[in-house]
Amino acid sequence: MKTKFVWILVMSLSLLQARELFAQSFGSYEKHQYIKNNDTLPYRLLLPEGYQKGKKYPMVIFLHGAGERGNDNEKQLTHGGALFVNEANRQKYPAIVVFPQCSQQSYWSNVKIAGSGANRVFEFNNGGTPTIPMQLLLELMKDLDGRYGIKKQQVYIMGLSMGGMGTFELVNRLPNFCSCHSYMWWC
Repeated sequence: MKTKFVWILVMSLSLLQARELFAQSFGSYEKHQYIKNNDTLPYRLLLPEGYQKGKKYPMVIFLHGAGERGNDNEKQLTHGGALFVNEANRQKYPAIVVFPQCSQQSYWSNVKIAGSGANRVFEFNNGGTPTIPMQLLLELMKDLDGRYGIKKQQVYIMGLSMGGMGTFELVNRLPNFCSCHSYMWWC
C-alpha cells in the first residue's frame, strides 16, 4: 500500500513538472483565435524579443501534421515549437512566428485521400476551393501583415507531413505574398 502511494506521488509530481516545463517553454507564445463567419482558427503567435512597432520583421508560419489537429491551441507546438523559443535562436533570428491549428475534422490542403496505410492515394484539387482552415489561414496572414511589420521578402512557410502539403498549397495560392522560401518536412 505504501509503495503504491509513493508511486502515485512520484507520477503526480512528474506530471506537474512536465506541465511546468511546457508552460515555461511555450509561455512566450501568445494564444489567439482568428474568427470569421462562425469558423475559428486557433493560433499561437511569438513576437521577437523587444518587438518594436513600426520595425519590420521576417515571418515564419509553421503548419503542423495531422496528429496535432484540434482546437486546444497547444498541440500545434509539439513539433517545432521549442526551436523558436530557444534563447539563442530568438536573439540571432528575430522573427514573427505563427503556429495555426487545423481543426480535427479537416486538412490544410484540399485533398481527397483514398485507401489506407501504404496504399493511400492523395488527389489534390489544384486551385479548387480551399478548406476552411486554409481559407482562415489565408485571411489571417493578410490580417497579420496589416497589424505587424512584416518583411515581404522574408515570409517563410514550413510544414510537417500534412502541414507539408499545406505548405505547397499556401505557396500556390499566394505566390506573390512570400518569396517562395518554403520547406516541407516529412516524418
